[in-house]
Amino acid sequence: RRPRQVVKVLSYTEAEYGQWLQHPTWTKAETDTLFELCRRFDLRWPVIHDRMPGSRTVEALKDRFYAVCRMLLQGRLGASDGGSTSANELAEHPLARFSFEERHEMERKAEFERLYARSADEVAEEGRRLEQAKLLETKLRAQKKQLKPGGKAATIHALKATLAASGLGSGSDLALAGLPSLAGLMEPPKRPRSVGAWLRSADVSTKRPASEKQLSHFEQRLKDLGMPAHVLPTEANVRLYNTCRAHVVLLIELESKLKRLEYERNVLQVKKAGGSAATGAPSPGVGHAAKRARAEQGERAVKRSHH
Repeated sequence: RRPRQVVKVLSYTEAEYGQWLQHPTWTKAETDTLFELCRRFDLRWPVIHDRMPGSRTVEALKDRFYAVCRMLLQGRLGASDGGSTSANELAEHPLARFSFEERHEMERKAEFERLYARSADEVAEEGRRLEQAKLLETKLRAQKKQLKPGGKAATIHALKATLAASGLGSGSDLALAGLPSLAGLMEPPKRPRSVGAWLRSADVSTKRPASEKQLSHFEQRLKDLGMPAHVLPTEANVRLYNTCRAHVVLLIELESKLKRLEYERNVLQVKKAGGSAATGAPSPGVGHAAKRARAEQGERAVKRSHH
């Protein structure tokens, strides 16, 4: 059996009631009865409403109770010393600033009653409308995602424009496919919304290749290109440094992809040459020694591209 939870209900004196708690539609006897029932039944409002004399609603009882508690605490706070412990306790009391809205509570209950009294057809119609709303939200999110100026799609678009301006637009789709660091590569650093001022040095890019195996090659390439380890964070310097660093990341990953493709091409050439020799396919003008020399040359090219 769960232990009974006792609610500490405030009490007031005759003087406090006469000074702060009088109400034009509530007598002191009614207020006393209300608070006595609240203490007795631990703020169980249906029971309190059942035992309360008169025809007042539950909302009216709640409104009077919380209004008396608020006015009582505020009156005691005003009459106490500002820096005392009791004053701090009064100011931090949860009922000192709580205001019960009788009208809102009645509207809320009326809405629940309306929902409870719905017919099966009304419930089905509401379900169909909710499904339509979900579909519309999904379409809107997809449209916003397409129009959003960021992410992998925006990076690919910017890189294609750069390649096209350099006369290298043909084959850009195939060249950029599968690169791991494309998402957000060309975007500027994101600034926190809650910060009003920031150091521009925080905008200096730290982007690097996604693969740990390419980091040493990336750092060496930065040194070879004369990229400074620390840049003076002017607006122009930061913009140029971030652009160059993003291009070096792209260069490293493109070189890695090129080496991998060359290796796969040489492997296929060696397999093709070996398959032709095994099946005895005719090779005009090429003898057995020439086939062997070509196979050895292909193996050396595979090892060289692998290293």
